[in-house]
Amino acid sequence: MPGQCRGNHSPPAHDRVCRGLRERIMFGAISSGEGLTIRGVAEECKLSMTPARETVRRLSAEGALTISGSGRISTPELSNERIEELAALRSLIEVESFQAGPCRERTWL
Repeated sequence: MPGQCRGNHSPPAHDRVCRGLRERIMFGAISSGEGLTIRGVAEECKLSMTPARETVRRLSAEGALTISGSGRISTPELSNERIEELAALRSLIEVESFQAGPCRERTWL
């Protein structure tokens, strides 16, 4: 049922892959501008094409990947201006987070 916790069930494969790929992009394991393929993501993560395709779509929607008109998938190029913008945004988020106080786990009824 929507809105309820799933308990200790593992997340779907594309969620696990999406989280892992997102972390690799964020921490620089995948370089800025590096090309990827859906087949490569599927093979590397030992998945079928469908969860790999869903992962690429989700990360593209989040801005972590770009898909060109020709279908080329890559990580976004980061200019100095974009890095400065991201650093400024991070500072704002950190201040808001600090002012909001500690996170509290929510329980769903």
